[in-house]
Amino acid sequence: MTIGERIRSYRKKNNLTQKQLGELSGTSETTIKQYETGKRQPRVDQLYKIAVALNIFVENLVTDRSYEMPPEISEDRPVAFPGLEKKLSELGCHIRYGCDYPGYDKNTIWIDYPTGEQVFVSVATLDKLDSEVNSYLAFQVDRLKNEPPQE
Repeated sequence: MTIGERIRSYRKKNNLTQKQLGELSGTSETTIKQYETGKRQPRVDQLYKIAVALNIFVENLVTDRSYEMPPEISEDRPVAFPGLEKKLSELGCHIRYGCDYPGYDKNTIWIDYPTGEQVFVSVATLDKLDSEVNSYLAFQVDRLKNEPPQE
C-alpha cells in the first residue's frame, strides 16, 4: 500500500472528505487528492500534520504496521506513561498494555520495537525509565541556562 492509499484509508475510517482533511491539516483539497492518487508525495512536515488531523502516528502512513494511539487512563487502565510513550513512539517503539488486548493478562506490559520484536517489562521498569528520561532532560535544560546563547 502506498502513502497516498494509506492517507485515503485513514481518511475514510475517520469519515472525512478530502476537503475536511485538507482543512484539518492546513492542506488544500487538491493537494490531498494528489497525495491519494500518487501524483504528489507529501513532505515529512505535511505527513505529520495529516497524521495529527487523522489522530494516528506518522508511522501508520509510511509503513504497513498500524500503531494505535494510547487510550486515556481510566479505572480499567490505571497505568500510563504518556511522556515516555510519546518519546518511545518517536523512536518507532510503543508501550503495549495487556488490558487493551484480548488474550493477554491485564497486568502484562511490553514494548513493541519497529523490527517486530517485543520486550516484556514491569511497571517498575517503566517507572524507572520514565524517571531517568525526565532527570536527564531536566539536567540538560538546567545546563542550557548556564551557557551563553548560541547563534
